[in-house]
Amino acid sequence: AKQISDRFRGVIAYPGSWTTFKGDVLKVHDSAIQNVNGSAGKILSISKEGVLVGAGENAILLKTVQPASKPRMSANDWANGYRVSIGNIVE
Repeated sequence: AKQISDRFRGVIAYPGSWTTFKGDVLKVHDSAIQNVNGSAGKILSISKEGVLVGAGENAILLKTVQPASKPRMSANDWANGYRVSIGNIVE
């Protein structure tokens, strides 16, 4: 999780940090390391604070994301609108 967080901070301005979900690009604008272990890429929880994604050692809390061709939004709003479920995989 620390390596992912460090990479995110290193590319925050350009080109930006991104991942994919169900084949679509998902830009990550704000995230935080959480002291929770989980399988890499597996969505562990969804809350008002964001979407918690396992990273092997620790986890990443996605706070603000931007789906392809959409405006920035809270990760919770994204999860609700895109029918994201616990156990789904972020690649």
